[in-house]
Amino acid sequence: MSIPVADQALVSGLAPQASPQQRVLGTAELLTTITGNLKGGPAVTADISTVHKEPPTKTVWKRQLVSMTRVNKALFHAAIDALWGTMGSLKPFLAILKCDYATEPNTFPHGITAEAWMRFELYSGRTRTLLLSSSDMSMSPCWAFHVLMSPDRPPSWFPTLKHLFIGSASSPSFVIALSPCPALEHVQINFDSGAKLADTNSAMALTASLSQRAK
Repeated sequence: MSIPVADQALVSGLAPQASPQQRVLGTAELLTTITGNLKGGPAVTADISTVHKEPPTKTVWKRQLVSMTRVNKALFHAAIDALWGTMGSLKPFLAILKCDYATEPNTFPHGITAEAWMRFELYSGRTRTLLLSSSDMSMSPCWAFHVLMSPDRPPSWFPTLKHLFIGSASSPSFVIALSPCPALEHVQINFDSGAKLADTNSAMALTASLSQRAK
C-alpha cells in the first residue's frame, strides 16, 4: 500500500516541506515589502504637517494591516512595524497602560502591571516618528504622574524613535522629549499662534536642555 507524500513525512519524523506561500509569509524582508506597498511607501517626516493629519482615504491600508496581524506571528510583527511606525498622539500608548479606575476619577488602586508595560514596549519599540499634539494635553496630571512613577516602566519609552514633533506644551510632551531616546535625531517644536507666553518659555527651556544633552 502506498503512503501519501504528506504522511511519509510524518512517518519518517520529518516536518512537511513548507509551500512557497508559507515561505513568503515567514520571510521578514518580503513581509516588510508587502506591508510597505499597502501603506504606499515610507512616511515623510520632514515637517510636522506631514504627520499631523492624514486624508481619510489613507486610513484604508491601516484596516487591511490590522486584519493581516491575525495571519501569523511573522506577519503580525511586520504589520505593527507599519501601523505603529508613525504615530500622531501619545494616547494609543497610554491606552495600553490603562489600569482599573476607582469610582473617583483620579485614583488608580491597582497600578500598571508588568504585563501592560511589556505590551507597551512591544508597540513603542516600533515607533520612529511621534507627534505630540494638543489633544494630548487633556491627560490628567494625576494619571501622568502615576505612569511616570510606575516601578515596572522601561528605561527608554521609545528606543527607536528618530523624529519627535511637539505641538503642545503638555507635561507628557516634555516628559517624552526629555526621556532617554537613544535613536533620536530630530526634534521640532511648533506651537500654534494661540500658545501662551508660558508655553513659549517652556519650549525655550526644553530646547536648551535638549541642546545640552546633545553635546
